[in-house]
Amino acid sequence: MTRLIALFALLVALPLMGAAGPPAPGLSYELSPVMQGGQLSAVAVTLRFQADDDGETRLVLPGSWGGKDQLFKHLSDLTVEGGTVRPDGETSRIVNHAPGALLTVRYRVNNGYAGDPDANDDNPYRPIVRPGWFHLLGNTWVVQPDGRGRQDAVVVWSGWPKDWTIASDLQHPVKTERLTLGGVIESVALGGRDVHVIQKRIPGGTLRVAVRGQWPFTDQAFAGDVARVISAQRDFFNDVEGPFLVTLIPVEAPPGRQSVGGTGRGDAFALFSTRGDVGDELRGILGHEHMHSWIPREMVRMPDPEQTDYWMSEGFTDFYAWRTQVRGGVWSLEDYIAALNDAFREFDGSKARAWPNAKVAEAFWTDGDAQRMPYRRGAFLAMRWDEQLRRQSGGRIDLDNVVLGLRNQARAAETWEEVPEARPGLIAMMKARGLDPSEDIARYIDAGEVLDLDGAWFGGCVMIETTQVPVFDRGWDVPKTSASGVVTGLDPQSPAYAAGLRDGMRILKREAGAPGDSRVAYVLRIKDGETERVIRFQPEGRARMPLRTARLAGPLDRAGRERCRKAVGGI
Repeated sequence: MTRLIALFALLVALPLMGAAGPPAPGLSYELSPVMQGGQLSAVAVTLRFQADDDGETRLVLPGSWGGKDQLFKHLSDLTVEGGTVRPDGETSRIVNHAPGALLTVRYRVNNGYAGDPDANDDNPYRPIVRPGWFHLLGNTWVVQPDGRGRQDAVVVWSGWPKDWTIASDLQHPVKTERLTLGGVIESVALGGRDVHVIQKRIPGGTLRVAVRGQWPFTDQAFAGDVARVISAQRDFFNDVEGPFLVTLIPVEAPPGRQSVGGTGRGDAFALFSTRGDVGDELRGILGHEHMHSWIPREMVRMPDPEQTDYWMSEGFTDFYAWRTQVRGGVWSLEDYIAALNDAFREFDGSKARAWPNAKVAEAFWTDGDAQRMPYRRGAFLAMRWDEQLRRQSGGRIDLDNVVLGLRNQARAAETWEEVPEARPGLIAMMKARGLDPSEDIARYIDAGEVLDLDGAWFGGCVMIETTQVPVFDRGWDVPKTSASGVVTGLDPQSPAYAAGLRDGMRILKREAGAPGDSRVAYVLRIKDGETERVIRFQPEGRARMPLRTARLAGPLDRAGRERCRKAVGGI
């Protein structure tokens, strides 16, 4: 099935696009600034389209998306020219009009936060409209005529100040593809006075990286990292041509707290991060989000609700983000081992590690431990199945054959409805490659049984073993301390207390430590009154827990490292 990339360009030049002309066939969106005293206060949207022939058209407003609800509250002053409008619930408006009338819908998009976005709100998916910049995800601002998802659309940016730079995947130049309403909804746009855009060549097209503000790394270095990650994945799938956009915006956080997140947008992805030393975390998010260009969107249809099979869509995405970064030389073997150990620490220390899948799915959007469980379970199962397929076939078949087979099957389908759903599609494709995963899915996904991974992997060059260690415990009330930056609820029996930490001290920075791993010393720079000092302690709780650890199997010479790299990279 031909991949429909949601792209369109009226002009390539930045920062501005020309003024809006007569509406083109289909849907025409015009976005303009609402300025007060030279500062942006809202984004004005004008939608023009030909209404339905039956004299009644339903407009759909943003409701819930990405765990954020009541998105319609960030829109205001909605009016319709060419018909009469009446409410139809919180996220719907009914417009009565002459058959086939030309309708003009106007509304404003307002800031979804009290000020700048901060880490306490998780990923800032809501509209961001600040005096000097904006960030908009299509799911949160697009008002759409019902049932028009595949209709052609154009987007125009008009009236923006000349010292603003605007970067959006809606600006991509294309030759044969078209923009649809669905593409407008799955878009990202970043604009402002301090937005910088860097271009890099990638296989099949050009990468644009749009960065807002100043960071500890240079824009060029960051764009180079992005280009290497995307190139490795495009080389693996060998099927994508066209441009790509990455946006990066800062989020605020209390001292000592770090937050990194993002979301894929089809032909783009949006990153959000605190401004600290987050290079490794950003590369990890980059690898994961770009892999969503194929998994699951190019392979299978997700069920409703999707959370029941996030173990495949998210877990396989992690596995292949890691694999392609090793395969493409973005990661060393040590980088891969570090990522695997991070996953083990998170999983083994999670209260949800043995929850059944139904409970994980139900709590996915409200519980942090539940949210991470599908990522880890799916990646571990992918590693297991990759190893089983390789061993039983003498190295002729691995999980790559399954994933590429699902991609090819989806491409060959004449309609999206012919593409199988995630779970039955995966089971059928794996059976065709000689391995039935049904029992594993029942045990390690549905029932929540913890998968035993101890032993030798990837031709014996990676070893995994389980040891008993103290549970990871900082010793204080983590949510309250994170929210304020001030130590709160400190346990007087904890190693942190014994090292001199006290309630009321302000955490300036965590200088060392690995959250989730009690074996690594925690080093905090704190402020005690007017005095600044460093406190070091072992973050050990009183209970013990099993923790898995991966390592390279002994010293490897150059030839051994290359064999291991090929095994891990699926080469």
